[in-house]
Amino acid sequence: MNELSAKLQFFIDLSIIESKIRRRFDARLGINGVGLDDYIILHVLNKAKNHQMERAELAIQAGISTTDLTRKLPKLEKIGLIEPEDSPVDIKKSKIRLTNSGKKVHGYATESAEEKALDLFPYKKNTEIELLIEALNSINGVK
Repeated sequence: MNELSAKLQFFIDLSIIESKIRRRFDARLGINGVGLDDYIILHVLNKAKNHQMERAELAIQAGISTTDLTRKLPKLEKIGLIEPEDSPVDIKKSKIRLTNSGKKVHGYATESAEEKALDLFPYKKNTEIELLIEALNSINGVK
């Protein structure tokens, strides 16, 4: 049997860890009525100029497909966290805006997410976290 390269083993391990972390964050963020994917969408919109963004760019920035984004948006709209600004020409060009309620929920969810991050990394030094961030940014194509 062939052994895996260190790089392939890293990606397998990273995928498994991502799944475990996602479940933990979903459980923690659920108290705010959102899961991790929802929180990431709210977070990206919160950072965006005027708290709004075109659908296609939002999907890219949130790291999900436009199809997955389209599936997730109705729930966020129904509970009043976002509102669409439909474009009659192209749905991908239509904008999504974070509502005032969305900003509040984002703030509460950020507090919960920060607590969970501390739970996951209780003994890690900032320099260790910075090295992990650098490695992940390299994978993500961020310099």
